[in-house]
Amino acid sequence: TRCYWFNTQTLGLETDTLYEFVGIILGLAIYNGVILDVHFPMAMYKKLCGMNLTLEDLILFNPELGKGLQQLLEFEGDVESVFCRDFQISVEVCLDKVMISVDLKPNGAMIPVTNENRKEYLSLIHISEPTRQAE
Repeated sequence: TRCYWFNTQTLGLETDTLYEFVGIILGLAIYNGVILDVHFPMAMYKKLCGMNLTLEDLILFNPELGKGLQQLLEFEGDVESVFCRDFQISVEVCLDKVMISVDLKPNGAMIPVTNENRKEYLSLIHISEPTRQAE
């Protein structure tokens, strides 16, 4: 998507400190008339304005994940046996190339995604993915 996002696990900074740091750098650039070629996804602007994120925002932010979740939502068969998902996601820590698991809800690894709870899964993951570091 050629947009920038913050990965707090890579930087090892608290979220508020990270955003303050980025804000200071961008503010200094604007103050000094320096044009930075920085592109943030629409989800970032919506989050900063306090707006709710949608599946369409996720598709723009992370097309592969967004389209996969859209397929999960529209699937008419047995979601549990075909998709084999649970309420846990894997997140890559960029510098170390290590995957860590994050529960979307308590004990998420033990809760399978079914036809009945797939909307809850979609809600948790599409809110979690682009805003995990922002909140």
